[in-house]
Amino acid sequence: METKIVLGFAFGDEGKGRTVHKLCREALQLNKKPLVIRYSGGPQCGHRVVHNDVSHVFASFGSGSLLNVPTKYIGGYIDPISMFLEYRELLNLGLKIPYPIISKECMFITHYDIMYGRNDSKILSDGTCGKGIFPTFKRYNDKLFGGFIPNYKNISEYLELCRDYYNYPKNNYLDRRYIQYFNEIMNHQEEPDYDCLIFEGSQGLLLDMEHGFMPHCTPSKVGLNGIPKKYLTEGTEVYLVTRPYLTRHGNGYEPKYGELVNNTFTLEEPTNLDYGYQGKFKRGIFDVDLLNIAIKRHNLIDYNVEYNLVLTHMDCVKHDYIYFLNKEEIYGGSVDSFLIAINNNLNLKFSRNIYSYSE
Repeated sequence: METKIVLGFAFGDEGKGRTVHKLCREALQLNKKPLVIRYSGGPQCGHRVVHNDVSHVFASFGSGSLLNVPTKYIGGYIDPISMFLEYRELLNLGLKIPYPIISKECMFITHYDIMYGRNDSKILSDGTCGKGIFPTFKRYNDKLFGGFIPNYKNISEYLELCRDYYNYPKNNYLDRRYIQYFNEIMNHQEEPDYDCLIFEGSQGLLLDMEHGFMPHCTPSKVGLNGIPKKYLTEGTEVYLVTRPYLTRHGNGYEPKYGELVNNTFTLEEPTNLDYGYQGKFKRGIFDVDLLNIAIKRHNLIDYNVEYNLVLTHMDCVKHDYIYFLNKEEIYGGSVDSFLIAINNNLNLKFSRNIYSYSE
């Protein structure tokens, strides 16, 4: 089985969605039948893809959906309301895409989880997308919910347990919607035919629950640590995606020299805004040292896979590159010298450097 894995190299917002879309398109051109695998995260991913003048920000569907490539979840988080509403958006775009296939390992977010997460001071301080990811993780790991897998027979009981867990009053309207959409999705679980797997990471490596900068992380294994070992064999291609500058959305690590980057790169950010639960979208100069930390923390050199480096938004550079290397700022580097610095100083060997652009 041909297997490709797309990962964010640092803190997310690098261009994973467009990379998955590109790999799906290439597979289809070779008459293959790709399947996008979501294995971590949930409706917070926000992967924007543009295809034939159609733009969509993917949340619960894989980023190959504009090409009618199906999605399967083998882990991560499912919000039936969010998924159903996105399905309706995709239908309105003229697509004929099935609901994602959902494995029993997935965790189901409820509106009660979302409400709790948006009002808890510790969660807000650590950083949140406001989609109920961390409260759902915490609840699933509580003894009260151990082993409880919702289905069409017990979904009302599941919501009741959630209400009791948070000591919230019943929301009849949202409960009805949740049950309706849950049943609609779970009654349309049809395994697709495929011969090519494309794993789509949800966030950057340094937001990983095991190897990120605590406590400003996501409760997901977003790197190779979240992918079943049977897929991590010789011949598997891993695409590490980054921009030619550093991005960070949410609390935690502060990218350096943000103003310098804003004056150097020109790129509209239609989905990375400065308001909402994540707060300000931050940019800083490219940091080779930081990516080496990600490589080391995730033990990437220990995997018997092939690595490719993907640099997105390459058309957004107005001047020469500026980057960090060995804790020093390197100014005035040309594109060529920048790429040489990356390949010579990242502690990982790449089979290819792949460049992509804003759309």
